Amino acid sequence: MLLSTYNGEKFLEEQLESIIAQEGVAVDILVRDDGSNDGTCHILDRWQDDGKLRWYKGGNLGFALSFIDLVLKAPEYDYYAFCDQDDVWFSDKLKRAVCKLEAIDEDIKLYCSNVEYYKNGQTYGGIHKAIPYFDKYTCLVRNIAPGCSMVFSSALRDLIASAPPRKIIAHDFWIFQLAVLMGKVVYDFEPSMLYRQHENNQIGQKTSRVEIWKRRVKNLCSDANRHDREDQAKELLWCHTAVMSEDSRSIVSKVAEYRSSLAKRFALMIDGQYSMGDITGDIYLKLRVLSSRL
Repeated sequence: MLLSTYNGEKFLEEQLESIIAQEGVAVDILVRDDGSNDGTCHILDRWQDDGKLRWYKGGNLGFALSFIDLVLKAPEYDYYAFCDQDDVWFSDKLKRAVCKLEAIDEDIKLYCSNVEYYKNGQTYGGIHKAIPYFDKYTCLVRNIAPGCSMVFSSALRDLIASAPPRKIIAHDFWIFQLAVLMGKVVYDFEPSMLYRQHENNQIGQKTSRVEIWKRRVKNLCSDANRHDREDQAKELLWCHTAVMSEDSRSIVSKVAEYRSSLAKRFALMIDGQYSMGDITGDIYLKLRVLSSRL
């Protein structure tokens, strides 16, 4: 189990308790601290002294590359799972994941699940209200896999470690793309955990449609992250083009190279296979492509 912490003292122990309470599987916990300056490291020291985990401190890489660093430093295991510092896992989370992965006849494989919004002791339903569609096209523009729900095979871990990314949007988006493009993903609609919402969430605050569109308009007008999906597609080709199928390379290249000519930009904009999963999301996607901000 791979956990990245950053100033997580408020909820960390509740999460750790839910990890060691997992049923039907053996769990080892490896933690990387991303430069905390609160009491997080004292909690980790105490748990390590009790023999319940191992941890190390690193420089402040940000959550995405902190998790990638954990993948690089993790020992050999059959399966790996990501964990955020502030959630609560259901006791059968890992057992369910392993059972579904064992049923897949692929080496590179990833489990992910729905998660239940949790705030101030109350639950508010799953983040997905229906089973989300995904394929090689949609995975380049939309991530449906929360990293905190991910469990993946040693072969996928080896693929990640074979060519670590230099810059990515998020670790879960990157790994979801690798698994869809070069392996197999199983999505579990039943929530596997409580996904805590609070003011310090890196990602995941539940928002209204109005707030979503306010954020989208802001993104369209901002220079920050203006080419994040394009850049990640380029990173996929830089890291893994040699092991991708010709079909996958072609699908990724259409996003990576869309700004190289007006014809390529138009071709991507009208290609309905690259989809955000709903009409309003697809309108936003087309606006991003048209404005060269994918």
